[in-house]
Amino acid sequence: MTAIDPQEFGEMKATVAKLDRHCEQMSRQLTELTALANQGRGAFWAAISLSGLMSAMMTWIASKTQLFAGIFK
Repeated sequence: MTAIDPQEFGEMKATVAKLDRHCEQMSRQLTELTALANQGRGAFWAAISLSGLMSAMMTWIASKTQLFAGIFK
């Protein structure tokens, strides 16, 4: 059985610790990106819903007031 060099073991231990920190940093960044994507998706659906509501209100107002009665015959 070969002996373990303490200096080499220390270097490997430092490398593993560095990789662990890097992995944790990437995990945090991925979590932030996921949250940002979910926020964008929510904003998209809010805009779609708002535009549908506005269109329905404009259609209802136009039908009640006969605003465009002569244009669309």
